[in-house]
Amino acid sequence: MTASAVPATLVRRRPPAAVRRKRLLLAIAQHSVLIAFAIAFLAPLNDGEEPHWHVTFAVTDRDEAVLRAEELGAVVVSGPTDDQWTRSAVVRDPQGAVFTLSQFDPQ
Repeated sequence: MTASAVPATLVRRRPPAAVRRKRLLLAIAQHSVLIAFAIAFLAPLNDGEEPHWHVTFAVTDRDEAVLRAEELGAVVVSGPTDDQWTRSAVVRDPQGAVFTLSQFDPQ
């Protein structure tokens, strides 16, 4: 059977990026870690530090997000901390990516 003869229903196609993003957000929402948006910016490097990405995820509940991340194999690197505007924690996922979970909580 040639490729052109294969019925379209048997051809598995990768869903569009927008569909994949929606599926990821739905999977996250099912685990009660609701991410509103991510923030990224350039920061100076410390001595001996390699250039890298560091992303801050805004969450609705920092404590719940940290607990869920730990359940999924993450480790808290620093924090949790509370300051004038946010409640945050720096987390390392099982693959080694480090990111911040931050809840906006003005006092």
